[in-house]
Amino acid sequence: MQYKEHHNHTTGNIKTAFWLNLFFTILAFVGGYIMNSNAIQAESIHNLGCTFTIGSAWFFQWLSEKRQFKSFSFGMGRIPLIGAIISAIVIFISSILMISESIGAIEIHHSHGDIVAEGMIWISLTGIAIKGFAAYRTRKASGENERLVSIHMIADTMGWATILIAGIILLFVHIPLLDSALSIAISTYIIINVVRSSIRIFSILFDRVPAGISIDRIKNDISSINGIEKVEDIKIWSLDGEKSAAIVQILPTIYSEENNKKIRQSITECLSDFGISEIYVEFK
Repeated sequence: MQYKEHHNHTTGNIKTAFWLNLFFTILAFVGGYIMNSNAIQAESIHNLGCTFTIGSAWFFQWLSEKRQFKSFSFGMGRIPLIGAIISAIVIFISSILMISESIGAIEIHHSHGDIVAEGMIWISLTGIAIKGFAAYRTRKASGENERLVSIHMIADTMGWATILIAGIILLFVHIPLLDSALSIAISTYIIINVVRSSIRIFSILFDRVPAGISIDRIKNDISSINGIEKVEDIKIWSLDGEKSAAIVQILPTIYSEENNKKIRQSITECLSDFGISEIYVEFK
């Protein structure tokens, strides 16, 4: 019962963050257009990506609680990567278009209309309040989905705080280029993070050894275990970006059920120290 309540609580927090994010994304897009602020529109694109991410986290958190997909013996941890790739493509293209729009605005000195600084301030204050509340709801994240949502919300809060500062400056000093410059900076930051995330995603899909894990070090540690004559091969990969798995092929000094059991236990303890949870030991 406690396990079920824990997962329901996590799903509820992600659900709340999703609806708040979706509502404010729509509000920010409309407000950015009315206030003629490229910076707000650029941040709204980032918010749209967050909405996709949070929506995926909500759906797959719910899916993980169903526990009825026996044909997926490794679990369904990699399925969210498909949604992440689609989101990355959408955000990347949108950010490029936003940079192009902002550069065009700078070239014509933002002559397509005056920026409503007061509107920027009010929208950014609303963003800080909504994102801050979502970050508060997910601050004690216990699962990876909820932890990822919390990080997104904290980053969004900081982004809207930056726009608030720009709005206050524009309220007293007429520097319309500041808005477009901020838009370019935000869009560039988003593109950089999208590229980094994409690299991590494809690293998982291509079964790359997880970051921070050295096969040579693990091989040396396993080789020092009593009863092992030689480590034939080690394969380590990430199942979903969080959970890692390993296959270890070893040549024991003595073939016996008791010796093999001790070796398997020692290898499991050794690999667990590296955060590897799925461990398969083969005796050659």
